[in-house]
This record gives sequence, structure tokens and C-alpha cells, in this order.
Amino acid sequence: MIGDLPELDDFFSDTSLSSNGKHKRDLPDAQFGEQLISIFISKEPDKWLPAEFIDVAVAGIGIHVRLPIIIELTSTELNNVKIRFVKKNEDMEEILKESQVLVRWQEQDEISGYLKLGLHFHGDLKNDLVLVEILKKFKALKR
Repeated sequence: MIGDLPELDDFFSDTSLSSNGKHKRDLPDAQFGEQLISIFISKEPDKWLPAEFIDVAVAGIGIHVRLPIIIELTSTELNNVKIRFVKKNEDMEEILKESQVLVRWQEQDEISGYLKLGLHFHGDLKNDLVLVEILKKFKALKR
């Protein structure tokens, strides 16, 4: 069992650090058959952060995600949050859906300290076929 643990020298080596000195963390893409779908969150125009799927909100009205950063969003930033679902192919990325979202809650992950967000979609997206299909796929991952 002890042999399964990484060596401390390897764990804290420079190869595990990003250019800003913080530990890198590869967020998993959701695999749906041959499709890889990634989630990105933005609080500023043209600046997107990868997000990790946690769960679909009750009745499919939103999605819960974890961002790989330790921050808290200000009230101004909360009003400007967007979500983007991207399908990755071998040599290109296709934006499946991009939309403004409402931040219903934010909290720090107890273990990592990363930001967790409860995002709800605007009412006009409730019957959006693309979004409904994406949420069905993500919800199936939790089973």
C-alpha cells in the first residue's frame, strides 16, 4: 500500500507546476461514446476557464461545476457569467452551446479550496433541444 503512493520528490517536482508556480490540474472531459464534451466558464469576454462537471441541478434547470481556481466571484462578476459546451474532435473544437447563466450559489470545495458554482439557465433555454441533450448526457454520467 505504501508503495502505491507517489514519491514526495516527484509530487513536488517542477514538472507538476504550471508557469505561474501553481499545481497543474487536468480537468477530465466528459466522454460520450466517441464524443468528448468540455465545459468552460467565463466571467469576462473571451476569457474561458475549464470547469469540471459535478451534477445537473434538479429538473435540469442548471448545472453544478467546479473551477480549478481558488477565488470568490464579486457581485459584478456574478452578473456576467457564461457557460460554453465544446465538443472536441481529433483536430478541431465545435461549440455546441454558449449561454448566459445565473449564479445561484458559490462555495469553496472543502478539500481542494477550488470554487464550486451552482449555475441556472434562463427560462427561455428550458426547451432548447441542444441544451436538453447535453444535460441528459451529463446526467447519465452520474448514474
